[in-house]
Amino acid sequence: MSGISSSMRGAVVTLAVVVGLALAYVVGTSSAQADEPDPAGPASSETITIRGSGSTSVVPDEVHFDLSVTTRAEGLDDALSRSSAELSTAVDALVDQGVAREDVRTTGAQMRPTYRRVKGQAPEPTGYSVTQSVRVEVALEDAGDAITAATKDAGRALRVGGIRLAVSDETRATKEARDEAMADSRATAEQYAKASGRRLGRATKIVEPGGDRGVFEAQSLSSADASTGRAFALYAGEQDLTVQVEVVWELL
Repeated sequence: MSGISSSMRGAVVTLAVVVGLALAYVVGTSSAQADEPDPAGPASSETITIRGSGSTSVVPDEVHFDLSVTTRAEGLDDALSRSSAELSTAVDALVDQGVAREDVRTTGAQMRPTYRRVKGQAPEPTGYSVTQSVRVEVALEDAGDAITAATKDAGRALRVGGIRLAVSDETRATKEARDEAMADSRATAEQYAKASGRRLGRATKIVEPGGDRGVFEAQSLSSADASTGRAFALYAGEQDLTVQVEVVWELL
């Protein structure tokens, strides 16, 4: 060591001091970070699940209905041709009335054999039955004329059913109902929190059950015999669009 100059000893001492200060800074910084509180606050392990409901009034502006045709014949091709012809006649009448073809869509087709049944004997084949159906969407003010036009020249095989009132754009009404549902859930949760000597925290989970909220059944108009050529008078009135939510709230 006697060979080490005084300048080298000074450099070694300086390096040791620098390393010591660096270690102290790292340890101090880690400790400070560990002691800093979480800005969002400590997560609560206790929660409460509350359902909320909200509704708003809407006026339906559309009508959805089904047209179906069932025909029977000895041969499958004959039964299918007759069914297609009668349904096409009804759809063409709708288009002539102003209904857009894109608002008419096929919803079902069924072909099955038919039998004559006699007690004590094996069923005897008699032919085939074919059923085809379409769903039609039309503005409320045009619905009565559309149904009348579709059934005017149709045979007795045509049936009109599944008449439903609908809301074409439920966006605004759904937002209002959703806000009301959340407020309803929060109010109930705050009541329970206060009663238990706690404070209500944030919502950690929100579930909104799905569903076709904008469609309302018109049960009294569920079916009609097309051969009568009956004209329909449809009245929209007001309907309640309802949203339900299930919310998990923190208890603090």
